[in-house]
Amino acid sequence: MHPVRLARLWLAALALALVVATASAQAAPERTGRLLVTLDGSQGDAGAHAVAAALTGDGLRRDGAQVPQIGLVSLRPTGGQALSGLARLLRRRHGVRSVEVERRHTLRFLPNDPALTAPEVSVGAPPGTTLAWWVARSGLPAAWDVARGDGALVAVIDTGVDGGHPDFSGKIAETIDNDAIPSHGAGASDENGHGTHVASLACGAGDNAFGIVGAGLNCRLVVIKSDLSDGSVARSIVQAADRGVDAINMSFGTDGSTPPARAIVEAIDYAVSKDVVLVAAAAAARSRNRAIPPACSSRPAPARTSPPAAA
Repeated sequence: MHPVRLARLWLAALALALVVATASAQAAPERTGRLLVTLDGSQGDAGAHAVAAALTGDGLRRDGAQVPQIGLVSLRPTGGQALSGLARLLRRRHGVRSVEVERRHTLRFLPNDPALTAPEVSVGAPPGTTLAWWVARSGLPAAWDVARGDGALVAVIDTGVDGGHPDFSGKIAETIDNDAIPSHGAGASDENGHGTHVASLACGAGDNAFGIVGAGLNCRLVVIKSDLSDGSVARSIVQAADRGVDAINMSFGTDGSTPPARAIVEAIDYAVSKDVVLVAAAAAARSRNRAIPPACSSRPAPARTSPPAAA
């Protein structure tokens, strides 16, 4: 598979069977203009001190962090010498273990959505637990420095979506109605609320000072409203694959007491043949519930998250 394609699929299966995102290049770390020199500690404190003193010549001066406990000496050129050339020269010095060009770290991207800081009020939640506890537990702040879902298309097969919710503004690429229940509305409506919840975890808008943030906060959605019958699910999977989605989320299942419909097995294999990542939610509690047809030659990846429990 092409590396770009692999990168697009990397974030699949992050919070309750969520999301995929395209990788975006991260800016090169900023250089501080200093060299980090680590001294050989085998010479003892006196020897290390002598080596450190000897380094502050030849156009170099001490600048930045000096950490004798680990033998670190930070140096800055006093002239216009190239850091790489100076590093090569210093590595040849007696008593020098390593020389590196110092770089500056950047803060992790953190959206300003309220659920990231608002407290979880459920009974039993430990102090300090936030509404969006799954963000930190899934490692999303680190992942967002690499990818935020730009260009990715995620299909959510579920109960529809509240199309008027602000966190879906400009996010819905298409809605498809495969729900044959007469009392249910179109794809951009959600009588149950489950589809809205799942879609927001996958691709809800982020850094908009509202609501929650999705795992792939910049991805777009193909919302497929299903009545969850075998035929509806199979059709939905194929329709999503034919639209070129990167991932399909399916947060539903059966009790596992009967074999899966062959139509669903074939639909899953069809989607996999088109390089689609299929993600099925595992049960939220101990259960025989199955979201993964065991007969599939290409089985979806299950994902399960649960909030931390109070000790």
